Amino acid sequence: MVVMGCGLLRADDSVVKPSPTTKEPHKSAVPELKPEQETLALAFAGEHHPELKALIESLKSANPEGYKKAIHELTRTHDRLGKVQANSKGSDRFAHELALWKLDSRIRLTAARSAMRDTDELRAELKSLVEQRQQLALQGLRDDRARTAARLEKINRELKAAEMKLPEAIDAEVDRLLKSVKSNKPRISAAIKDAKKTGKSTPKPDSKAKTPEEASGSPSPSKKPQP
Repeated sequence: MVVMGCGLLRADDSVVKPSPTTKEPHKSAVPELKPEQETLALAFAGEHHPELKALIESLKSANPEGYKKAIHELTRTHDRLGKVQANSKGSDRFAHELALWKLDSRIRLTAARSAMRDTDELRAELKSLVEQRQQLALQGLRDDRARTAARLEKINRELKAAEMKLPEAIDAEVDRLLKSVKSNKPRISAAIKDAKKTGKSTPKPDSKAKTPEEASGSPSPSKKPQP
């Protein structure tokens, strides 16, 4: 049997057409990987989670779709932690978030192994990892509370200082406003003079001026002479 066109040719030259139920080749819904993206993601996993890197690399030939999904997820994690690191210089937030991710990843791997081979040893390991994850989450909340308390203390100090200096601050602002007005006085005076000159150059209509009929003594058409 050999391929010929869209059908198959048998030895007896009869053409076998494709079955109407034959499905189109499945198109991947996962975006294709860029070489630099793949390199960066694997380097990140190799630095912080070597076991995960080895597992992902094993998927490349065994499960290409799963491999691409794993690389995309690693890329998102790398980018998210990069933003945390850039926005939290001088604090331990990056180290905390990185430790959380590593524990989450180890928990998923251990749970997957337990599904295939449930042993007391794996269960104990999983329990230990979950406990570490919970303790780390609690520590994160304690750190947030400490940072919030420190910020609140700073705000209270600033508020107290501002309240004590309120009378001086009011006087200082009034002085500044008056000084600004005085420094602009020549310009304001010149603007007022210009406005007055402009007003004089434009003659206003005289309400007392007589009409031509009044000047000649003739009665206005709108007014009838009294009998």
